[in-house]
Amino acid sequence: MGKQINETYVRLVTDEGHDVVEKDVALARATKHEVDLVEVQSGNPSVWKLMDYKKEMYKKHILEKERTKKKVGVLLQVKTLLDTRKMQHINYINCGIKLTLF
Repeated sequence: MGKQINETYVRLVTDEGHDVVEKDVALARATKHEVDLVEVQSGNPSVWKLMDYKKEMYKKHILEKERTKKKVGVLLQVKTLLDTRKMQHINYINCGIKLTLF
């Protein structure tokens, strides 16, 4: 991550704000605070952020799991609704009523 900086100056984003600093200063701050230096946006100068990369990836993984659970819940509700409507149509057909399905 931070070792791949090819520029001499970078825009460093921290909790306090952002500065344009030399590459070595950005790497020193990352090691001092024991966090990762992650490229956020390429450009001139490129934007790098001090963050705990593993922690961010873990949060992203948890959010993705939650979204998947919600999708499955919605699919089950739709399937149940369709099954219920099919059963109602079958009951009407058994009674001799003609139906037009859309």
